[in-house]
Amino acid sequence: MQKFHELRGRKKYHREILTLSDGGEIALDWLIHPNARQYAESDRHIIALVPGVNGDSEKMYAIALHKACIAKRFDLVVINWRGMAGVPLKISNSQF
Repeated sequence: MQKFHELRGRKKYHREILTLSDGGEIALDWLIHPNARQYAESDRHIIALVPGVNGDSEKMYAIALHKACIAKRFDLVVINWRGMAGVPLKISNSQF
């Protein structure tokens, strides 16, 4: 399941849903530099952000980091926890 989402009216990110071995899901929200295709793979860098327990890709610090990444020609992936950023929680805590 892949979708484009609007990031508080600012930037669009590409979402990948990963299904984990226990059936739970996490979302990877990719923010790719707009000129990424102009650069060789060896010149591209990815920053991974793992938000705090109640954070997700729409928090202000994620948006600020994305702006900084754009300035440095970096791509950003935000790794959203289970049950966050609009991804349903598929398993209960008792199943962990």
